[in-house]
Amino acid sequence: MPSKKRALRRALPALAVAAMLGVGSAGLAAPAHADVPQTSTIAATIPVGKNPQDLKFNRSGSRAYVANLGSSSVSVINTTTKKVIATVPTAASPRHLAVNRAGTRVYVESEDAQNNGTVTVIDATRNVAIGRISVGKYPGPLETSKDGRYLYVAHLFGLSVVDTSTNRIAADIPLPGVPRELLVNEAGTRLYATGPDGNAGDVLVVDITKNALAAKVHTTYEPGEIALAPGGAQLYVGGGAQDSFTVITTATNTIAKTVKYAVFGPQSAALALSPNGRHLYTHGSGFAVFQGSWFTTIYDVDPATGKGSVLSNLTGRVGSLTANPWGSGLYATFPDRNTVTVVALHPANLTAAPAPTVAGTAAKGQRLTARAGIWNPAPVTLRYQWKRNGLNVSGATGATYLLGAADVGKTMTVTVTGSKAGYTTLARTSAKTRVVTAR
Repeated sequence: MPSKKRALRRALPALAVAAMLGVGSAGLAAPAHADVPQTSTIAATIPVGKNPQDLKFNRSGSRAYVANLGSSSVSVINTTTKKVIATVPTAASPRHLAVNRAGTRVYVESEDAQNNGTVTVIDATRNVAIGRISVGKYPGPLETSKDGRYLYVAHLFGLSVVDTSTNRIAADIPLPGVPRELLVNEAGTRLYATGPDGNAGDVLVVDITKNALAAKVHTTYEPGEIALAPGGAQLYVGGGAQDSFTVITTATNTIAKTVKYAVFGPQSAALALSPNGRHLYTHGSGFAVFQGSWFTTIYDVDPATGKGSVLSNLTGRVGSLTANPWGSGLYATFPDRNTVTVVALHPANLTAAPAPTVAGTAAKGQRLTARAGIWNPAPVTLRYQWKRNGLNVSGATGATYLLGAADVGKTMTVTVTGSKAGYTTLARTSAKTRVVTAR
């Protein structure tokens, strides 16, 4: 994929220095995530075809499709088993993919030795190729309309609009150069295209209800990958040259702000956004001279501030990085290893979750008070549940509890449950009180 290759060639100067010095992940430490930090584990490494490039999910997230540039094929991955369940032949040298929202069709862009563009159409219900569409010279990324009626294919100086019912070109929208990325909004009214050749600083806004260019938003650097925030009010634009990303207000097509990465390393134009919009993922690659191999560091960044942390260190150079629709994992293609790595994401643990204590006299008519202690990072929402001989007392969910006749001869405890968005919910239970007396 052109944008991703460019990002990889732009091997991070600072990161490369660290690599040459033999600095490991500890040398890439960053501030704690300002919003909702995560931890990660490697869930799977999946062998696919040669030189894997783009990866796209169907809308449900049950399937992932990988364009294999060196094998002229698409690998179909079952995301539950994390195994390839089918390999579908395509036209030569596929790079970009698009999956319609119904999950019934996969469109695969290819470019032959004469720079002619072809789109292979795959029936995703049977995992078989059912047709090919000739498009313009020097093809690029592709995207489908919300209703699946149209396929948009970038090519030199234009955007082909394909009627998917006939697989014929219905219109052509003039554009400068070849866009690097395409994205249709959820309303199905706008298509965003980044960084056409010759207009490296522009994000193009296409009105697809009229098949016409509606606006240009000029950034101060070469824009890369793009992602829409939930609801579509903001468009995030990656840009490796300035160690930053830009946020565009889509209602006005104006730049709201440019956010500098506050973590050491990412200069990549790569950008992926979690489904809830709270995490922005980017990466940087470097060559570890002492080890004689490439490595990639994935970063988890707060979209509001640019603050973040190192999420994962992987061996090899990443081709594409995509968040799954559930928000529980990242899929990274590695062209130099012919694999897809699945990075499972986990909520972080609360940094302080003390066991509560109980104050008061264990006697009928007396009031017990739960002392929860200090939970961090604040604020943490606390819930209480009093228990009699280890069993929940119905309705006893406050910070205090008035002992009654039913409690006499029993011991009492209180369980405090702490919750905070993006963190693992934790429950802590106090020690038992003395046996409750009648007076």
